[in-house]
Amino acid sequence: MIENKNRKQFFRKKISKNLFSKLLISVFAIIALSFSFSACKEEYDLTNISMDSVQITTALEVPVATVHFTMEDLFRHRASKGEFRKLNEVYNLSNFLEDDVLPLPAYLQFYTNVEAFDSLEDVSLKGNIGEGNVIDSICEAALTLTIENGFPFDGEVEVRFYEKVDVENKDGDYAYSVTTEFTSLTRSFYVRKAVLNDNNKVVSPGDSEVTVFYDAEDAKLLEKVTMAKVFYKFNSKCKEELYIDLDYFIDIRLSAYLKARVSVVE
Repeated sequence: MIENKNRKQFFRKKISKNLFSKLLISVFAIIALSFSFSACKEEYDLTNISMDSVQITTALEVPVATVHFTMEDLFRHRASKGEFRKLNEVYNLSNFLEDDVLPLPAYLQFYTNVEAFDSLEDVSLKGNIGEGNVIDSICEAALTLTIENGFPFDGEVEVRFYEKVDVENKDGDYAYSVTTEFTSLTRSFYVRKAVLNDNNKVVSPGDSEVTVFYDAEDAKLLEKVTMAKVFYKFNSKCKEELYIDLDYFIDIRLSAYLKARVSVVE
């Protein structure tokens, strides 16, 4: 009887070990399959590894930047370009100054397409990426732009990414900045115009959402980004007059979906 009992306990232990081994293999198989973009070209020593020492992090969505750009911003930014007519007067957007009284709200006829841009400082993914953070290395990344356009014209939004580094003098004080543009990260997106009524007034924003993908080399550059610029190119030239108000706006939300390798907890 004692011999039979010991044999049963031996087989229970053996089955438990086999079950744990199969479970562990299954978990790592699922992890491998979850990297649907592409696998990181790194090898891992799984000898004697246990489930308690693995932090499974396959993906993370992090906010990159948000933009709220109004019609008033469009008129007051000196870099804006475009001509329009109000009654019998012709105006150029680049001529408006910060303290000028704007000719809005009003019905305007645009003679040309409109261009403008907005700069975003303190754009950084460094709080989420790097040694000691949730993601310690990126395999691939997807960038999503969610756009709510309250302007009465459609067009193109282009996003450019930069690294801005402050350089100190020998006394440790700020001397100058060096800005590097990562041209391979630049992407352009089409945006829908707002919905207009029969009187050419905006009644609801046009919604757009676009996702683009970056491979491992470009995804790595996202870790260095500290600044972004959003360029607007609106198809505003038309024969009809459009009602324009100061509080018309375009909202843009940038978020990054990052694929990462498994992190081992020390």
